[in-house]
Amino acid sequence: MAAINDQTESLKILIDAGAKIDIQDNEGNTPLWRAAMRNRKGSPVIDALMEAGANPAISNNHGVSAQNLLGA
Repeated sequence: MAAINDQTESLKILIDAGAKIDIQDNEGNTPLWRAAMRNRKGSPVIDALMEAGANPAISNNHGVSAQNLLGA
């Protein structure tokens, strides 16, 4: 939820606490994918996820990755 709602500080706390940054929901979407749907490349929440090592190449159940959404 922190990734979806642009809650960068909350996201950083979760990352520091060991949250799995590449966890996928029932549709295969990762927090980075969800953030990419709502934000542009370079947003603080996307930067925080990328700095923490989130994998932008993970595709969801429809074959779409955060990398596709961000145009990278």
